[in-house]
Amino acid sequence: MSSIGGFVASFMCKWLTKKNYLQIDKTRKAFTFAGAFGFSMCMLGIILAGCDTVINILCFTLSLFITGMALSGVVITSMDMSPMFA
Repeated sequence: MSSIGGFVASFMCKWLTKKNYLQIDKTRKAFTFAGAFGFSMCMLGIILAGCDTVINILCFTLSLFITGMALSGVVITSMDMSPMFA
């Protein structure tokens, strides 16, 4: 699920920078924040759901998907910072 979330987020990130809605550094920070905040909200949802298995499974699956959004901000940063063809 995390890789699917990263795949979707990478397309969204590319679209935001291509249309000049956000600069590349702001886009990376926003997706990293969204991934971390979304994951923590889903974990809080699991705690608040108690013993309801359906909600727990949905929150856990959604947390894995949202964690993939952070991949668009964290993993690719080294490529942005390195010089061309290094």
